[in-house]
Amino acid sequence: MDNTSPTVSFATKSGELVVKKRDNNFVEMDFPQYGIATIRFVGAPNPMAEFFSEFDAPSHLSDLIDSFIPSSVKVEGVAYASEARNLIVVIDRQTTNFELSEIYTAKRSKKFKTLRSVVDFVGGVTITLAPVNAKNQVFSRFFDEKNDGDGDSLQEV
Repeated sequence: MDNTSPTVSFATKSGELVVKKRDNNFVEMDFPQYGIATIRFVGAPNPMAEFFSEFDAPSHLSDLIDSFIPSSVKVEGVAYASEARNLIVVIDRQTTNFELSEIYTAKRSKKFKTLRSVVDFVGGVTITLAPVNAKNQVFSRFFDEKNDGDGDSLQEV
């Protein structure tokens, strides 16, 4: 991972993913096919509001997130790509590999499956974070409505 280029492009199933280096060791990921809006929860800060448009969290969304994110993991922000029906959950960069694996297990819970039927606008969930040691770690988890059981679609990048 010694790439010093300010921009890196990846070919994905959805099209070209462009990643650009920004100030303070941040990167910007451009998902050109889908517009993204950040979700505002009452009483919670929304650090992504300066980058994306916002909308209020729909009923039961907080419960859905709580059903697959362990209480030991801090959620830093939530966004939504409406065209893809994809919920994007950004978690604390201090999250450990063990805690990340707990998310995978929690996703299979009865509560998650029940809430999925209530929160029908969510077709898939991507969980991501900016790891402490970005040169050696990149985490992303994804699961969707087609793969809720034992054969789920889980990706670790």
